[in-house]
Amino acid sequence: MKSNLAKAIDRRASARYIHEAPIMHENHNNGIFYLAKMYNYSNDGMYFETILNHRPGQEVFIDFDNLPHTSRTDVLEGFRAEVVWCKKVASKKSMKKYGVGVKFFEPLL
Repeated sequence: MKSNLAKAIDRRASARYIHEAPIMHENHNNGIFYLAKMYNYSNDGMYFETILNHRPGQEVFIDFDNLPHTSRTDVLEGFRAEVVWCKKVASKKSMKKYGVGVKFFEPLL
């Protein structure tokens, strides 16, 4: 029997790359950017942790650079994405409070 994680991975449309890196994200095009940490990404989206609670369907702008596995030269411009899910992070060690899964409006790779 497969674990819940294995079942979730099976449903993914593209390969997921494990890559920890700092990112910045903006909510509602308000001009305020927040520091967050990305833990993995794919052609379609990414997972990051942040201090903000996001609502599914909310649009965010994500700014990051130095991404492996991409040939895009416009990555420094950042990406628009839609929040798919947001859950509290259980770790007490982290100042980050929420884990966020987003889907990019345009493919990353």
